[in-house]
Order: sequence, then C-alpha cells, then structure tokens
Amino acid sequence: MAFSISFANVLKEDSASIKNQLIELVRSGKSAELQVFLRDRKSSRSLLTSMFTNASTKDYISLLMMAVTAGNDVIVRQILLHSPNMAETIQLRGRIHSVDGTFVDNVTALWCALDRAHFTVARTLIEVEEDLISSVF
Repeated sequence: MAFSISFANVLKEDSASIKNQLIELVRSGKSAELQVFLRDRKSSRSLLTSMFTNASTKDYISLLMMAVTAGNDVIVRQILLHSPNMAETIQLRGRIHSVDGTFVDNVTALWCALDRAHFTVARTLIEVEEDLISSVF
C-alpha cells in the first residue's frame, strides 16, 4: 500500500500517540512514512534522543537501537539525519537481550549492530562517529 497522506493533515495528536506512531514506523521499517512523519512533525524529533522500555521484553532501547537490531540501514540513516543531536543519539546507552539471550546493560547502537552481525549498519554508525569526531578537531 502506497503512503500518500501527510501526517500534518491530522488535526490533533497527543504526545503518546506521536510516540507510538514513531515506534511503529521504525519497527515496521517504513522508511518513506518515517521520512514524512519526521518532516511534518518536527517536535517528534526530540524522541530520537529518548529511551523506551519494551514492556514485554524489559529491553530499554532508543529508536536508533530498534532500527539497528532490525538491520535497517535506511531507517538508521533517517533517524541520524533528523536527530536534533546526532552524537547524543549514537551514544545513548540501553539494556537489551543479546542474540544469545543474555540481558546486557550499558549497550550502544553500535554494540547492537555488531551483536546481530549487521555490519552495514555498524559501518554507517562508525562513519557517522568518525565524522563527528573529525568535525570537533
């Protein structure tokens, strides 16, 4: 199904609704819809530097980590492009189940990518971090 309506046409949404829609777009890998959502809902961009608890798994992860664990490089790039603070978004630390089932604290998006062998995504994150570091010097 092609996505054609703009999220800006929605009359009123509360912050919980916006958060849930954003999580669903990231989890489902709907890159075109995510692009429109982030463009039309500039206030939703602050959620890109937030952490969320998955009630069923008890994981504590960011939207970037959600995209990384799915191995979706396009969604990862969109999140980073729209993030109000790219360095903060990449460096967020969470709690997640590794591929072997152990619960691991203090993980980053890069750790998640490497744990799941999503090397293209890991390369994207490393390149962005290198660019951030080189822009400081």
